[in-house]
Amino acid sequence: MIPLVRICFSLFILFCSSIPMGSCAQYSDTAIRSAAIANALLQYKQFTKPPTALYNGQQYIDYVLTLQEGQPFFGSADYDSGVVMYNHLLYEGLPLKFDLVLNELVTIDPTKHFDISLFHNKISYFQIHGHTFIRIVKDSSIHSLNTGFYDRLFNGKSIQLLKKEERKIMTYVTERDGVRNVIESKQDFYVYANQEYHKTNNKNSLLNVLYNKRDELNQYIRKNKLRFTKEQIDLTMIKIADYYQSLSK
Repeated sequence: MIPLVRICFSLFILFCSSIPMGSCAQYSDTAIRSAAIANALLQYKQFTKPPTALYNGQQYIDYVLTLQEGQPFFGSADYDSGVVMYNHLLYEGLPLKFDLVLNELVTIDPTKHFDISLFHNKISYFQIHGHTFIRIVKDSSIHSLNTGFYDRLFNGKSIQLLKKEERKIMTYVTERDGVRNVIESKQDFYVYANQEYHKTNNKNSLLNVLYNKRDELNQYIRKNKLRFTKEQIDLTMIKIADYYQSLSK
């Protein structure tokens, strides 16, 4: 396979040679370089179809049939056409599903014979079922989040809202049903404001973080009858983050 560096260089030369001499002055070096690299990456993806760089992970063993209640995947157990930034390359239209028990992003090999878990450390972000998940790596900061994938619910200049959902398999033994493997889940919300992440799973903790607009946010919550119930908390958090962003402009 032609190395990516050689492809980029070759396409760069071809791109530059295709521009008339009289037109070169109209383009900055940066614009020419950006266009050449974009074309090189496009050609690289075409040369490597199917994208073989994705298919060197471990085989994923589906265990859904061992469960008596619940399922481990975000959104659906079926594959969804998604997007992933993998090893600094963007792949679109890939069949993806996200296992919240194992914290694994799963795709299927080109022959459709088996499932593959993509390497965590090569994933920058992925999109599935209309949600964007970003990978955060824990650092030495006291407020740093644990390494993992977080659902980015809102991304503003003054505030970001992340959600971390985890699922576990719990085993119960009863006289009537015998052994039952059941999926149980928990979720935490994190607000990034004032250069730090804060866990905000309820109204009070959220308003404590956004204290500079506390009165306005309280009025907004009451006026719009926002609720922090399990069924409504996602939408409530997003609406509050959006309103806070509008107040911060």
